[in-house]
Amino acid sequence: MLIKGLLAISLSLMFTTKSFSSNQSNSTTPKVYQTSPAQDRLVLPPDDELRIYKEKLDKFKTIKHNDRKKMAWQQGPIMLGINVAYRVTGDITFLNQSLKMSDEILAVRNHPEEGKTLYVSNKKLPVWPTLHDDFKVNGEKKPFANIIMTAMILQPIAENFRLIMESPGLWNEAVPFGEEYLKGSGTTYREKALFYFEKIEETIDQFVLAFWYDPLNNLLRIPDNSRMEDIQPELAGLYPAYNRSLAMMQVLDDLARGMELAKKKPHKASVLRSMVKKQLDTFFDDIKTYKHNGKKYIYWFYAPADRESGQEDSKHGRLVMQAITKLYNDGNNPYGLTKEKLQPFIDLFLDRLLTSNGSKVHYFIHRKNMVYRNIHIEPHRRINRAGAMTGDLKDDISYVTPYVILGWAGDRVMKVIEENMAKKVSLKWTPWLWYYRNFNKINSQ
Repeated sequence: MLIKGLLAISLSLMFTTKSFSSNQSNSTTPKVYQTSPAQDRLVLPPDDELRIYKEKLDKFKTIKHNDRKKMAWQQGPIMLGINVAYRVTGDITFLNQSLKMSDEILAVRNHPEEGKTLYVSNKKLPVWPTLHDDFKVNGEKKPFANIIMTAMILQPIAENFRLIMESPGLWNEAVPFGEEYLKGSGTTYREKALFYFEKIEETIDQFVLAFWYDPLNNLLRIPDNSRMEDIQPELAGLYPAYNRSLAMMQVLDDLARGMELAKKKPHKASVLRSMVKKQLDTFFDDIKTYKHNGKKYIYWFYAPADRESGQEDSKHGRLVMQAITKLYNDGNNPYGLTKEKLQPFIDLFLDRLLTSNGSKVHYFIHRKNMVYRNIHIEPHRRINRAGAMTGDLKDDISYVTPYVILGWAGDRVMKVIEENMAKKVSLKWTPWLWYYRNFNKINSQ
């Protein structure tokens, strides 16, 4: 199936890659993608915030399994935060922490001989299965993995691969802990990065492309078999929700960037690029518009071609925006993502999601989470009060992160960020506060 899929894409690349192949380096010097604020470091973290962050990080222990989805939804975002701390401060100890965690996570990845047999594929695949109440057959929990959980775990590992490949000065330097946490993972930064590449590629090839991919349309697709129907009958054979597919596109983009810099498998890097491009095009083609007070705004649906799922909500919408922001890469991308193309998302945030006092965020929809209807009808617009998904920025800053990263929200949003986000140091989000201050400084010059 994998070979057939890749052959199908290979043929399609003859027609689809011309528009963005200019970013595939043909010279001896590969293109380096890196966000300038991380290099300029105009605004360093305050000593107190940095000290508390390091103390919390020292106490954090890598999550050893994904049975309660915590490796996906806690470990992954925390590691992305650590990587931001490294980029903002230049402190190599942050990168080393993230690499250590990457080794520990890969060390407990499902083993091809001794691991769990995934229910849907009926194979022992290189992923991190969960045993959770959400995935039962006849009342019994079954080992299960899907696109979103796998993407959330892979994201920081793929980012580490790219970060190292963007830093040639590190390549031959020794990693302080070497192979202490995972035998064979390499002793230099370059060796470790290439090891990550190999392991990520295994997961992409054996799990994503083999079972969660439609080669004819070049899109991720949920398996359409009787076992998937046992687990989630309403989803079998459908295209995943946008937040799920785009989360995996973050992984593929980092993988392709790193491959270009490492000069590894350039054709396969193009294949991955084509998948990202097609997924983005599919999403943007599905965006809808409406008018409010004479101005045009956008909304989109939770999943493609699935109108029963209804319109997007802020919880899942911010994951979509996180992925698009990452792929936008400050305008330096081969996917046609421009400031003009993304401006409607900023308008939506500033005009429709922030309340007048700027301290709360509206749902993209009305009613509670998982009920997606009538986002654009003013009488149904309401503040999100759904427990952990509160609209109060001090409780979940993740709703605004993508918009601030884009850099167009400016001082109005930075004021809200500072008032709420600086009150409590978070392993996930505090490094982004440091990043925002830097980004806002650079964009205001």
